[in-house]
Amino acid sequence: MVLWGFLVGLIGARLGFWLAYGTIPLSAVPKIWEGGLLSYTGILAGALTLWWYLGKYDRENRLRWLDLCFVVGVFAWGVGRIGNYYAADSVGVLSSVWHLTYGRVPIQLFEMVVCWLIAWLGLRLLDRLPAGRTAWFVILCYLAARFSIDGWRDETSMAGLHMSQWFCLVSLVILIPLYIRHARSKN
Repeated sequence: MVLWGFLVGLIGARLGFWLAYGTIPLSAVPKIWEGGLLSYTGILAGALTLWWYLGKYDRENRLRWLDLCFVVGVFAWGVGRIGNYYAADSVGVLSSVWHLTYGRVPIQLFEMVVCWLIAWLGLRLLDRLPAGRTAWFVILCYLAARFSIDGWRDETSMAGLHMSQWFCLVSLVILIPLYIRHARSKN
């Protein structure tokens, strides 16, 4: 299950990068070693693959698995941000205050801490919330945190926001009403 989620997620991340940034020719899309992955589309593709894979379970158990996968996934995401930091990838803006972190705001480390905090909270909520709600919690918290942290991202912006912030904002605008509708239907 995890292997398929990872592989399809990797393909989704590469295709997402190609669609969002268009800086590589279509023939270079399979060459993941040349960089350029879009995390959001990778997570979406991986999550959809897991949902499909878990199709043999009833809805309740499927949602419980999804809750657990998102909690573990956000923790693993934080681990991955350590690699981003040491590779100087997905960097923050230049700042003299952060001279110990190669002169840039260490947004990767901020995201690592936030991911681990979300994972810890999600783990505590697993048995307390109805099935599926912990996954919602993880997704919404991550998007809100990423929107905030990426304000320090060192990339060009469009209308005052970076591409990743736009994605977070649009996702939150779509997902919050869906969550409210989902929560009301269960009460």
